[in-house]
Amino acid sequence: MKLKGIDYKILASLMNNCKVSDRQLAKILGVSQPTITRRRTKLEKDFIQAYTAIPNWAKLGFEIVALTFIHGRSREIKLGERAKAVVKSKEWFSKEPNVVFAAAGSGMEHQGVIISVHKKYSTLADFDRRLRVEMSEYIGGTSTFIVDINPGVISKPFHLKYLTEVE
Repeated sequence: MKLKGIDYKILASLMNNCKVSDRQLAKILGVSQPTITRRRTKLEKDFIQAYTAIPNWAKLGFEIVALTFIHGRSREIKLGERAKAVVKSKEWFSKEPNVVFAAAGSGMEHQGVIISVHKKYSTLADFDRRLRVEMSEYIGGTSTFIVDINPGVISKPFHLKYLTEVE
C-alpha cells in the first residue's frame, strides 16, 4: 500500500488521539466516514503496530526510566552463532516486563540499547544483575543512564503526539 496525503493525516490524528471514531475523524479531516474507515483499516493492517495508552508512570508507582547501553561481544561471537544470539536476545527481552524497547544499534562505543521502567532503584539493580549474568555470553558490559520520572523534573513528557507537529 502506498500512502497518500489523507493517510498521513489519519496517522497524525490517531497519534494525537487513537480513541477518535471514524465519524469524528471524517468530520475533522473533511472527508467521508467510509473513506476514513477504508483507509484506517488498511493503515492498521500495514502501518500501525498497535494502539496503546501511555500511562502516568509516576502515579502508577514507577520512579525510574533507565536507558541501558550495551557493549556487545559481537567480535567474539562466531559468525554461525550470531543468529542464535539474536534469537536468545529476543526471547530474553520479551520475557522482561519492565523492558519497553530493546534494539541493536551503534554509537558511543555501544551496540545496543534498552529502555526500561522501574518502581525503584533496587528493581533496576536486580534487572541489571540478571541482564549481566543471563546474557553474559553476548553482552560485554553496560552503561546505564537513569531518569527520575518525578513529574516535577520532566521538561517534556513522553508522547507520540509531538511527532504530528514535525514537518
